[in-house]
Amino acid sequence: MSTFPLVNLVSITPVLDLAAYAAGDVLFPDMPLAAVARDDARTVTLISVALRDLAKQNGPFDLFFFSAEPAAGTYTANGVFTLHDTDSALFVGHVSILATDYADAAASSVATKRNIGLQMETTAGDDLYVIGVSRGVPDYVTASDLMIHLQFIRD
Repeated sequence: MSTFPLVNLVSITPVLDLAAYAAGDVLFPDMPLAAVARDDARTVTLISVALRDLAKQNGPFDLFFFSAEPAAGTYTANGVFTLHDTDSALFVGHVSILATDYADAAASSVATKRNIGLQMETTAGDDLYVIGVSRGVPDYVTASDLMIHLQFIRD
C-alpha cells in the first residue's frame, strides 16, 4: 500500500496600502500561513504559488518565509523592508514573482510559479509566516487587489 503526501492549499488576501510603493518597500507585513505543516513533522515543501491582481499592476515582488512570527523588527506596509537580525534567524526561504510571470486579462492579471520545491520547517507548531516585499512600483486601487494561493506538500 502506498501513501501520498498531503497537499495543503493556503490562500491569503493581504491588506495593501493604496499609496504607490517603491522598490524595496514592504508590500504587506507578516501574515500567518496557519496549519501548513503537521505538528509531528513541522516540515513542508512549497510547490506552487498562484495569484490574481485585480488592479493589473503586474508588480514584481518577493515572498519572504519565516519559521515563526518575525516579531523583532517593524514591518509596515509601504515602509522600507529592513530585516531585523533576530528575525533573520527565522528566515527559511523566498520566492520571487517577476513581471514576466503575469498573464493579462482586460482589467486584471494572474501569475503562477510552479515546481518551486522549497522545503521549509516551522520552529514550533504548524504555522509559517510570510512578508511581501515590492520589487517594482505598483499602485493598487483597493486594499484587497491581491489574492495569493500557496500550495504545500506536508512532509
